[in-house]
Formats: sequence, structure tokens, C-alpha cells
Amino acid sequence: MTKAPFAALSTRRGRAGLQAALVAVLAAGALAVGPASAQEDGAEITDFDCSVAYAVLGLGREDVRDVTMQLAGEALTRVFAEDPTMERAELEGEVQEAIDTRMNRVLDGDEDVQRVVEDVRACNARYGVEQW
Repeated sequence: MTKAPFAALSTRRGRAGLQAALVAVLAAGALAVGPASAQEDGAEITDFDCSVAYAVLGLGREDVRDVTMQLAGEALTRVFAEDPTMERAELEGEVQEAIDTRMNRVLDGDEDVQRVVEDVRACNARYGVEQW
């Protein structure tokens, strides 16, 4: 598995609020493979989206950080493989920006943390990942 390039990412306000929200949502059980969630625009979840969702979950939950960061890195590798002409540093920057934006939306209450969990479940289903 590929190590995610954004493992040391920091956000505007840190991880404590996100971690507390994720712990509350996930306290009931493991992240089992489930049906794909419907994206806001109705599109199937993308490798880019999966890289972001896995990283956000990993940054918020230390107990699944290793596996989610590996999966985030693998999803990012798939994105790069789809367009090898793209500069890897540019792609990594876009992903880091998306991670920061999504974490802050959760922290601001603009996005329910359950949506992150649903996206991770959709990514697990997409890649055939079993629960951890």
C-alpha cells in the first residue's frame, strides 16, 4: 500500500473537534462496507473523493488512521494513474486543500460528519475493502 503524502496535514483549527464528532458518530460500530451514498450531484464517488474522505476520517480517528491513510494514498495513486500528465505535486496540493476544506466544513457544522462516514463506506464498497 502507498503511504499518503498528506499524513502530516494540519488544519485551521486542529483535529479535536472533528475527532469528537467522528467518535460520537462511529461509537456504535465498525465501518462496514455498505451501499454507496448518493453524492449531492448524483454522481458516483470518485477516487479523488475517496482520497479526501479516507484522509479526513484518518485525521479525526487515530484508531483507524493507519488504514485510512494507506487507503487515501492508494486512491490518490489511482487518480494520478488516470492522468499521468498531471504534476503529482499539483494533485497532492489539490487533495490537501480539499481535505482541509472538508474538515473545516465538518467543524463549522456545514457538513454532517455522518456524510464523511457514508463516503468512506461508499469507497470501501468501490474498492472491495472489508470492515476494519
